[in-house]
Amino acid sequence: MDNPINFWLDIIAQFSGGRGEAGNNLVPFGLAAALWGALLVLAWFKNRRAVAPRERLLIWGFGLGFAREVLMLVGNLLHMGEVDHQSVHLFFPPLKHAFSLAAETVVAVAFVQYLLNAAALGRRLLLGGLALVGACFATTFLWWGRVAVALPDLRFAKTWCDWSFHLVGCAVLMVAFFYLVRSRGWVRNMVLLALGFFFLEDFLKIFDLATGMVSHSTLMPVRNSLHLLAIPLLGYVYVKEMVLERELLSTTVEQAVEGIIIIGPERKIEYANAAVERLTGFSREEIVGQGVGFLRSGKQNEISCEDIWDTLRRGEPWRGRVINRRKDGGSFEGERTIFPVRNPKGEIVNYVALIRDMSNEMRMERQLGRAQRLEAIGTLAGGIAHDFNNILSPIMGYTELTLESLPPDSPAREHLNQVLAATGRARDLVKQILASSRSSSQPRQPVQIAPIVKETLKLLRASLPTTIDIEQRLEAGRDVVLADPTQIHQVMLNLATNGAQAMGTREGTLRVGLSEERVAAGAARHHDLEEGAYLRLTVSDTGCGMTAEVEERIFEPFFTTKDVDQGTGLGLTVVQGIVKSHGGAILIDSEPGRGTTFEVYFPQLFGEAVAAAEEKASAFAGGEHILFVDDERSIADLGNQGLKRLGYRVSATTSGPEALELFRERPDDFDLVITDQTMPQMTGTVLAGHLVGIRPDIPIILCTGYSPGLTPEAVAALGIREMVNKPLTAREYGEAIRRVLVGASA
Repeated sequence: MDNPINFWLDIIAQFSGGRGEAGNNLVPFGLAAALWGALLVLAWFKNRRAVAPRERLLIWGFGLGFAREVLMLVGNLLHMGEVDHQSVHLFFPPLKHAFSLAAETVVAVAFVQYLLNAAALGRRLLLGGLALVGACFATTFLWWGRVAVALPDLRFAKTWCDWSFHLVGCAVLMVAFFYLVRSRGWVRNMVLLALGFFFLEDFLKIFDLATGMVSHSTLMPVRNSLHLLAIPLLGYVYVKEMVLERELLSTTVEQAVEGIIIIGPERKIEYANAAVERLTGFSREEIVGQGVGFLRSGKQNEISCEDIWDTLRRGEPWRGRVINRRKDGGSFEGERTIFPVRNPKGEIVNYVALIRDMSNEMRMERQLGRAQRLEAIGTLAGGIAHDFNNILSPIMGYTELTLESLPPDSPAREHLNQVLAATGRARDLVKQILASSRSSSQPRQPVQIAPIVKETLKLLRASLPTTIDIEQRLEAGRDVVLADPTQIHQVMLNLATNGAQAMGTREGTLRVGLSEERVAAGAARHHDLEEGAYLRLTVSDTGCGMTAEVEERIFEPFFTTKDVDQGTGLGLTVVQGIVKSHGGAILIDSEPGRGTTFEVYFPQLFGEAVAAAEEKASAFAGGEHILFVDDERSIADLGNQGLKRLGYRVSATTSGPEALELFRERPDDFDLVITDQTMPQMTGTVLAGHLVGIRPDIPIILCTGYSPGLTPEAVAALGIREMVNKPLTAREYGEAIRRVLVGASA
């Protein structure tokens, strides 16, 4: 560098007209580098999280263009600084031409791929174009390396090497033109114009070389101008089409509630929106690039992946439900719709999958299905309950009569006790079925839960193995709820028995807790509760636990994992029915090997509990005259014998009209009437209406196998003092009779 002052003067002079060929190139190369750099930065910021496959080539093209202009700037600065080392003379000319041709090729192919939405075509064009670039660089570099050493004054532009790069550039651009004309729209026209400027730049260079570069000083500004015009045109297309207009679409897709996945022809995921991240827990970087089976849980082997792709290859959409996996190891059931996307030529270039979380819908469907099954069971139970209870009544009654007639040391007593116990279980089974379907209702009153829990555990302790410990934490200060005490006892007994059976004969702990809890609005909606104060009854065990599949079906009627002799599959169904009917909710937390915890919520009542009536040990016998009416001969005879054993005088009949005639003849001769409800010719309520019409103060007890339409209020309005459900033991008959007679005399 002989004169540094002239060097800096040449640089400064470029911004006011320039003075010298080398210096005059600094401005266009600097502007071009700034334009390519701006596009590169914009593309990088837009794709900083996950690069869209169709923009990957453009980013490479912008980067190569920027690198080419930087190389040209460096070369001109070296030339102006008279830095002419042999290494620069050997490497620089082939390298800058290779970068220039590579940038043109990548940008042209990127826009062809984008406009035609043809990834496979883009790959073929890119590989072919880069192969030509590589071939040009290798051949020219090898030849120029030998010649430049022998002829140091020879210029690269004066050789066939320069020709080869520009001819290949024209050929690549012509191929791009051939494919671009197949598309339509203003974007195509702008891209054609920009690439046309690149083509003219190469063509003018070829013309300059062919004419011996006599017009070099004239054509150079024109070529630089074409180059500078082409870059902003491509930038405008990118900003307008790929950034601004697509930004609206991208924002819409990104903020969609449903998951959206774009799949490439090779079955690789190219895009996933934020909803997919939210649904699965995987980040976008973890999803993009994975195969289409990445999110499948493998829990639905019946859905063949190939069957899905056969449908899509035919150009038809596929819809179905797939269990998708989450990053945390969980899963969710999603409704998936996959459809093909076609380019203007009708070729399938992508597939779009829409994923909708169906967990809430499926839960509602299961609840509806469960409710429908319960309703069906309730309808069936209601249909057979009356006849079944009428069958049980003589079995239970005659067994009791037989037991009373046997001596205390008779070996038959144990056998009959087993018959009586089995009859009681059969009666309870019918009650459980009716309770699970909510077909039966019981009067409710303010009751305290803690005493019922203690009584149940005391009862259960005797039947549990000594290996099971029972821990109680009854911390509720106010434990009053509006409930049927018998049903609360049933809930507690079923849950505790279920926990004890889960632990079996192994060592374990049954923990029971009772506490007050305020359920907020958000949690209330989640647990199907109303906001407010609740009592939480917790029953947990350290048993075997249950899988998610079992937990999902645990409340289904007759579903059980126990042995045949250990359960009917109705216990938890009954519990859920009772809890729901009381306006509460039941939650489960269980894992295999960790045990199970049931949390039962009952609405807390701020009132005084009704004290439990003390059972009196007085006998239920009496000498009153009872008219007993039942259309079943066996039940009528049983009532006659059983009530006579209690000391009552009994007139038994199997016909409603016959009973009415007896009463009409001697209305003051009877102290009480016990009548069945469902009888031919005359029902019990009709008979009661006639009897009350004859004698308004006559006490009446209505017995029924099952009459869901009769409520205590409706029965009382007919003048009937009490309604009882069959089958009844002699003790229960005696209790009901004394209650009615005592009430009548009060």
